[in-house]
Amino acid sequence: MFAAGPVANAALAPAANNPGLYVSTTLDPTRGFPTWYKDASGTKLTTCTDAVKCPSTGLPVEGFYAYARGRTTLDGGGKIKWIAVLESTYTSGIASPTATDRTTFTRVQFTGTVNTSVYPPGSTLIAKTPLGDVTLTVSSKGTLSRDRKESTLGTPADWTSPVTETGTTYGGSSRTFIKWDSGAPAGYIGDVSIPHTITAPAGGRNWLRVFKSDGVTPVSPLVTQFDVAGQLAN
Repeated sequence: MFAAGPVANAALAPAANNPGLYVSTTLDPTRGFPTWYKDASGTKLTTCTDAVKCPSTGLPVEGFYAYARGRTTLDGGGKIKWIAVLESTYTSGIASPTATDRTTFTRVQFTGTVNTSVYPPGSTLIAKTPLGDVTLTVSSKGTLSRDRKESTLGTPADWTSPVTETGTTYGGSSRTFIKWDSGAPAGYIGDVSIPHTITAPAGGRNWLRVFKSDGVTPVSPLVTQFDVAGQLAN
């Protein structure tokens, strides 16, 4: 997911006073991935494994360190989902703690469908999210095109601190994990099965809303509760 230096053609530049995420120098002996990632606030997250509090994954092949999801409807018809994750996986789909295809990365993604009689193909919407603004384009099928950004895949050679990741909106100053603003279960920053209000990540927001292309006129309700997961490292 990350390189040890700036990513070429990055969408955002790293903040001068924020070196980025930090990564453990030790690896999980079961899967071979970093034991934890740490944000600028000092929160350290390991792979989330609880069957209820964590998102359903394909462990041991795919796992999440941090996960946040927001969902909303659109005026005139449509549903949209936003996710922001810090993830680990094997590109071959075969799990092994010594595999050479172990990778970690961040993903910020929108999915959904819209009513094309209200939002014609080719029209754009502006989504304001906890991790920045995203321009969404309606496809000919009424889905959202160019709705996904992933960072450069990080291999074991890249797992050195500080990690500079600027290929998605995890970059810039938004390098604190999205977490519940209060009452998180012990050992976790949230419970994905319970929508909850969040603490705004550094440089970001604690809400999500979709606007017309002018970025001013809202076309969705204000979302203030998110599905959040993350397991604190010991």
